[in-house]
Amino acid sequence: MAQCSINDCHGTSRSRGMCNKHYASWWLSTKGRMSERRPYTKRVVGALCSVEECSVLAGRRGLCDAHYTRLRRYGDVNAFKRPSRARCLECGDRAAARQLCKKHYQASVANPKRQQDRSALRSAYARHTGGACDLCGAPDAKYLDHDHGHCPGTIGCAECIRGALCQACNLLEGTIKAALSKGVITEVSGPLAEYLANPPFQRWWGERADGGSLAA
Repeated sequence: MAQCSINDCHGTSRSRGMCNKHYASWWLSTKGRMSERRPYTKRVVGALCSVEECSVLAGRRGLCDAHYTRLRRYGDVNAFKRPSRARCLECGDRAAARQLCKKHYQASVANPKRQQDRSALRSAYARHTGGACDLCGAPDAKYLDHDHGHCPGTIGCAECIRGALCQACNLLEGTIKAALSKGVITEVSGPLAEYLANPPFQRWWGERADGGSLAA
């Protein structure tokens, strides 16, 4: 066993080449403590954050709470959390529901006036078609299909509604459109192609350009 490096000491070396007694004496001395410990920065009451253009009062390490948190989490006072991938289709802000931010979601879905307008359009068009599906002719067409590129969300307007569909045709139309957008298929044929190219609702709405009442 190595001996203590202190002169005239025959104790066994335990740490830093010193025995326990001389190591404790060294550590308790002013020289030992100040050479090993991290320099202490005195907190100045009322001082501002050290980050440029930040006017918030400083806390730990001369930083405000926000910049100190960024430093701890990301290692940089100017770093931000990775933005969410879900973005509003209207404005690009963080999406809250159905690919819309809170503002546009409430405007498109939770707006009572817009829901009333949609209900009036549904009733008037059902009177025109007899409630039949525009694709298969089934008598339970309860879904108003619309162009989501024009009106994101579940409620469309008179300018983007294509027609009334039954549940089966509505699911089929959505599935085929998703396959088109992903490149799984390149074209659509048959009644669906005619429906998308020349929407029956838009033909009916164009005939009402004279301003006829929806209640008629």
